[in-house]
Amino acid sequence: SLLSLYKRIEESITYSREIDSPYKRDIQKLANIAENAFTDRAILLDENLLLFEQNNEKATRKSIRATVVGSTRVMSYEDIIEAQKQRDIKEAAAKVTRGRRSK
Repeated sequence: SLLSLYKRIEESITYSREIDSPYKRDIQKLANIAENAFTDRAILLDENLLLFEQNNEKATRKSIRATVVGSTRVMSYEDIIEAQKQRDIKEAAAKVTRGRRSK
């Protein structure tokens, strides 16, 4: 809308030649300043959106609970698989005991 307003002003200046050159220069400066302001605002909005997405990504990573397989030690791949199986069995047993009702 600002660009169309600028074009209309420039066309009226060209056809009617009613505005003196100092006023033309002031109108040109005003149009350039407004265009720069809109450009700066668009850049800031893009940067804010990028930072917002990065912040949400960090919050999502924090909210995911880490799965502890065992105590701290150097483990081979086979040890890791075995520890995961043992953990799954323990969790399944806990779910079964939680599901039972007392009489």
